[in-house]
Amino acid sequence: MKRVAIVLGLVLAALYLVPAPAAALTINASVSWPDVTNEEGYKVERAATLAGPWTQIGQTAPGVTALVDPNLQPGTNYCYRVIAFNQAGSLASEGLCGPTMSPPVYTGPGTWAPTVIYQYNP
Repeated sequence: MKRVAIVLGLVLAALYLVPAPAAALTINASVSWPDVTNEEGYKVERAATLAGPWTQIGQTAPGVTALVDPNLQPGTNYCYRVIAFNQAGSLASEGLCGPTMSPPVYTGPGTWAPTVIYQYNP
C-alpha cells in the first residue's frame, strides 16, 4: 500500500512540474483608411499577393474607416485593399502588403490607401 502511495505521489509531482504549453501568439491587423465623400460603406478585402485573388473579410457602415482582421499567422504575408461603394459604383484603394512580423505598421502610398497596424497578443 505504501508503494502505491509513493508511486502516486511521484506521478502527481511529475504532472505538477511539467510546464503548461505556451500560449499561441495571436496577431490582429487593424486596417484603417481615409474617409471618402458620399460613400455608403466600405468593403475590406485580403489576399496573399497584390495579384489576388481577393477575398472580402468585412464590410463597414458609412463613415466607419477601420476594421480588425483577427487571428493571423506569424510570418505570413497579407495584402489589404478597401473598396468604397455607393449606388453610383465603387472605388478601390491601392493594395497594401506586408509580412506580419516586421515592421508592424504599413501605410500605402497616395491619398486613398489603407494603413495596417499589426498587434501581437502573446
